[in-house]
Amino acid sequence: MNTELLPHLVPGRACGTCMMCCKVPYIKEFEKPAGVWCKHAVAGKGCGIYESRPSSCRAFYCMWMQDGAREGADQGRFVFVRIGPRMIAVLPDRDLDIGRVDPEDNIMVARKPGPAGVTYEVEVRSPDGAKRNPG
Repeated sequence: MNTELLPHLVPGRACGTCMMCCKVPYIKEFEKPAGVWCKHAVAGKGCGIYESRPSSCRAFYCMWMQDGAREGADQGRFVFVRIGPRMIAVLPDRDLDIGRVDPEDNIMVARKPGPAGVTYEVEVRSPDGAKRNPG
């Protein structure tokens, strides 16, 4: 097995209840588009076919399981998905393409109360602290 192709998983982390893996990736075996809930997702429980899930599902690891995610992702608030050099933030209120994010950049997510409920704001900062606009 070629371990160079496997993502680096953070020791001690395990999947929680966010179920974003049932929404975020394209699943070729089911022709499920990216960003759409899988027909096998069971609210509050996870994958209804977990033991027999296809290889596309088995190959997907969110940033919580990898090195990029910190507080919040484990509680189902948001997930980051890297597509090449670009990053997509899957937030409860929307999906946001935050553009190019380098490995040394910091991504901050803030919850803000609003008239229609909680919204989420995303900020990307370079290592020198300079703020970059998402997108």
